[in-house]
Amino acid sequence: MGWMSLLSVRAWPWCLALGALSLACSGRERPPALDDDSGFGSEDIPYDRLPATSDDFEEKDCPSSITGYASQCGTLTVPEAPGSERKLRIGVRRVFSNADDVAADPVVYLNGGPGGATLSTVDFLIDTFEPLLDHRDLIFVDQRGTGSSRPLLSCTETTSDIDAALDSCFARLSESNDLSATNSAANARDHEALRLALGYESWNLLGISYGTRLGLTILRDFPDGIRSLIIDSVVPLQADLFAELGSNGQDAFERVFAACAADTDCAMSFPDSMQQLRDTTARLNETPHSDPKISGDDLVNELFSLAYAPEGVALMPWLIDAAAGDDFAAFEKLVGSSGGGSEAFGMHLSVQCAEEMPFTDAATIAAADETVYEELRSPLSGSHYVDYCAHWPVTAAPALENEAVHSSSRVLVLSGEFDPITPPSYAQMVSLDLENSQYFELPGESHGASTGDCGLSIVQAFLEDPSASLDGACALEPLPPDFKTQGLASGGTKANVAFVRERPSDADLERIARSVSRRRY
Repeated sequence: MGWMSLLSVRAWPWCLALGALSLACSGRERPPALDDDSGFGSEDIPYDRLPATSDDFEEKDCPSSITGYASQCGTLTVPEAPGSERKLRIGVRRVFSNADDVAADPVVYLNGGPGGATLSTVDFLIDTFEPLLDHRDLIFVDQRGTGSSRPLLSCTETTSDIDAALDSCFARLSESNDLSATNSAANARDHEALRLALGYESWNLLGISYGTRLGLTILRDFPDGIRSLIIDSVVPLQADLFAELGSNGQDAFERVFAACAADTDCAMSFPDSMQQLRDTTARLNETPHSDPKISGDDLVNELFSLAYAPEGVALMPWLIDAAAGDDFAAFEKLVGSSGGGSEAFGMHLSVQCAEEMPFTDAATIAAADETVYEELRSPLSGSHYVDYCAHWPVTAAPALENEAVHSSSRVLVLSGEFDPITPPSYAQMVSLDLENSQYFELPGESHGASTGDCGLSIVQAFLEDPSASLDGACALEPLPPDFKTQGLASGGTKANVAFVRERPSDADLERIARSVSRRRY
């Protein structure tokens, strides 16, 4: 999910993905609404075992089938804001288990971003989370303003002036939308309305990245409908995301390089990747590589992107070494192979400019960036959001949206060792406020750790019995005893990363790029 179409300005690593920033975080093509008469029928939907739905949910034909599983598409009608006469349509797809004894409480996937389209990636999501269909149905939702939901809050402006493009997009969308009504609390209300409309007494929520902030908000505002909550790559409500982006990214690089130093072969091949990165970044920013033009910031952005996935982590020291020797053939292949989905940048800014920017400022961000190496500061910093949000004047969220969520509900908290955007420290922070949580940091993993074999096995065990103490033998050894948490495995050791030490084949580079793209939730 990259941003490459509108503006070739400095890259920014938050909106679902990484890549050169463009307002076309709104995506490549406008995702279709679930209104078309064409599509696949509903003859295999197991109506006999499903709760009755309310009139707020209207079944629609699905635009495609899912091999091996019946599914149901539809739209949920909700008010734009409490008491508003203006209505929104939320796109929904249920995928049904083939089991004879399907649990009554399905799993609802909460997508990242904010702004990511969900239904257009259902094939990948089913491929990833198919084991969960052994006992439960899966539900996917295009959050308000995204994907097939309508209205779609995307920015399609084509001017090269970022300020003018933002002003134009805000003005255009504001003509028929209250952009201050799109936020996490409203998103949480939509999900609770969906639970009631579909007739479920309770369900399980599985959120990744921004989906964790949404999951925590639902847990805070509508706890009675939640059997369990799984949050992976956690976004704490109380964290200063924009101020900490730079240091979080640099810390992830340091963790990767420390793992390389602990590996004899990697350490011999790449003895000081951080210094090599700093030197190469400075040189390329002074004199960019030509044909194509690649600056030092471009290099840092691509490395940040690679850190989203274990396969990308394994490539990082080699890629830095190649760049230091002016070999950019693999770099070009990685960038050219990046996949993408549809991201609604208007929705993204409405959430971020209401829930993050009001609780920080330019001075705070600049002070935090002082901890980041000067060569890495510009591409990793969140300071550009100061300018973005100046052109996206939504109403500031109440102080509640910057406060920790406390709960006694059953929550599984996961993090990946190398996550560059939502580091393990964020997951630890949140777990401390959830008294019945179980926390696992997964070795060799990164963003979206629940999509790997270890993470998914822990998720499956947790769903079977959220009150049971989980084994988690594949997770890291316990954190220091001053960190109070439950469920950490004991006696584990950090897994080694299979670092790349020579140029991968083009096929391997394409595979790595696809893996990285899928992790950018």
